[in-house]
Amino acid sequence: MLELHIPDSEVQSGTVPVSWCVDKSTLKTLAEKDVAEPYLLLVISPQENYSKQREVRKLVPLRDLMTFVEFHAPGVNRIFGLIVWVHHDVGKKALRPLQECYLRRFYGRYDTDMLEEDGDEILEGRRTYDGMTEVNASLDVTMPRECFAKEPPEWEQRWVNMAWRSMPEDQCDYRRRRLWAYSGQVVIGAIVYAFRLAAALFLLLLFGLRKIDFGSLLHPLRCVTSDIWSDAFEEGDEACGTYFVPKWTKRRFRYLFLAFMPALVIPMFLILKYGVGFSASAASLWALAGIAAVIATLAAAVIGLIAFLERRADRKKARPAEDPWYAREEEMRYLVCGSNVPRGLKDLPKSRRTIRLRFLDFKARVCRPFAR
Repeated sequence: MLELHIPDSEVQSGTVPVSWCVDKSTLKTLAEKDVAEPYLLLVISPQENYSKQREVRKLVPLRDLMTFVEFHAPGVNRIFGLIVWVHHDVGKKALRPLQECYLRRFYGRYDTDMLEEDGDEILEGRRTYDGMTEVNASLDVTMPRECFAKEPPEWEQRWVNMAWRSMPEDQCDYRRRRLWAYSGQVVIGAIVYAFRLAAALFLLLLFGLRKIDFGSLLHPLRCVTSDIWSDAFEEGDEACGTYFVPKWTKRRFRYLFLAFMPALVIPMFLILKYGVGFSASAASLWALAGIAAVIATLAAAVIGLIAFLERRADRKKARPAEDPWYAREEEMRYLVCGSNVPRGLKDLPKSRRTIRLRFLDFKARVCRPFAR
């Protein structure tokens, strides 16, 4: 049996502490299956306008006793909990396969389906795990719209989120992006704009490309670099081509004017004038290539040594103890369902008030999530 709890049904923030507990029979079954480090998979599903892209997941060790969950949809949200594990493994060796299985995304949605099409139930094939049928639970949480952060101005969002593929999760994420947007991004933005202008002039002057879109330079936030020449490569003679293939000439002679294209004339001029110096340039290139090869070899050796040490440390951690941690009496006191189940950070034993949980507690108070 697995149970999920929140401190108060009337939530005041978009980030809510969620705790859990299990019964002794579940722990006994896990011990019989030689599970060294069980994890809890949390799946948050908005019940209004559910879609796979709006689903949120979190994977935490069962020993943490609680975590903080960010919601991103007003209305009723259903939290599903499922105990998962990898036999005998602990640490990163146990966590990585679970992350690959449950948290990997592709085009905005998770690779592994966990819920029904309407998001109100766990898939029938996912309700059991390794033969155990009582390792999942659910809890409904109603999120008022006032719990979410106010959206920043649209014009600022375009600039702040320009370098990111996804929208910010919460105010802290947005503040971090804003700090970069008004510092390093200004310099990089100027360099990118200069590159776009140079690309437009390069294509026009060296190749004489028709239909270069200089108007996209006036809208750097809405347009990308490829917009400069996208119209020039459309199908059809009227839309594309170069000025050095004039349309007024006869078809058999029109390509003779390519000989006057600066992209061909300038390299030929440089070859004729400075062709003698190419041997020295080639020698410099070979020297640089040799230095790069030595650096790459040393980097590969260092990376290999680090990977070897990590595998060695994982093997030491993977040696199963005689009794798993959750079989000890002092661990059962807070993990087994009863009056001692923690509902908040203050209810946890001091040994479990980790730096990460304290940080998440502080973040929940100062950073509200955005609604999506």
